[in-house]
Amino acid sequence: MRVRRIERASAPEAVRDQILELIQEGELTVGSKLPSEQEMARSFGVSRPVVREGLGRLRSIGVIESRSGSGSFVRSARIAPQGLLLAGGYTSDELHEIRSEIEVQEHTAIVEAIRRRDRAGAAAAMQSHLNGIRRRLAPTDWSPPEAH
Repeated sequence: MRVRRIERASAPEAVRDQILELIQEGELTVGSKLPSEQEMARSFGVSRPVVREGLGRLRSIGVIESRSGSGSFVRSARIAPQGLLLAGGYTSDELHEIRSEIEVQEHTAIVEAIRRRDRAGAAAAMQSHLNGIRRRLAPTDWSPPEAH
């Protein structure tokens, strides 16, 4: 596999860009297995976590897929439409961070009630939280109005 050592400030992005370039140039074809993280880390001259993050970015835009126990494979030579948000400047770590922040805020009432040992308040807060989840998961919330 033809790779260059990573010189840029954002190593995960450079790994992502080089692998994407190899795919688009046809050196890695759809369906082919990528080298192991360890092999890529050695080739790129970066750590395995840097490679792992670069692969995560490729997974999030639909270019590769990971199969448990088998490794990572090229899924597509094109970025999936739903991956454009991530490709537009948000890393999976950044999205996880904001998600964690939102979830923490949603659980504040439950945690407060538990800390005060207010079983009725904790139960009510948990029920309210579960109702909110059910509302967000309702199929009518996620389908276009004409489908109802």
